[in-house]
Amino acid sequence: MQSERILGMFLQKHGLIGYFKEVLGRVRFGSKLKQVQYVIEREDNARKIILVDDSRRNISSCHSLGVKCILFNRRAGDSLIKLINNLKYLNA
Repeated sequence: MQSERILGMFLQKHGLIGYFKEVLGRVRFGSKLKQVQYVIEREDNARKIILVDDSRRNISSCHSLGVKCILFNRRAGDSLIKLINNLKYLNA
């Protein structure tokens, strides 16, 4: 997301903040690819990274880094809360 503060507030409000080590924003990195590269450099097991994004371009560029990518399609009515909750249960 563009705003780290807003995303942090969203995650806190919905009881999800504990599932994340850090919130990364566009302002600090400039591109989604650089954000994902930053995470890969810091994680021991980068294969567990899941990128959720609403841009096919970001999904395409980051998929080439070897991470799992999920397209979040707002126009089709996807719900971010449901998507994250489904991920929680899949990884439990």
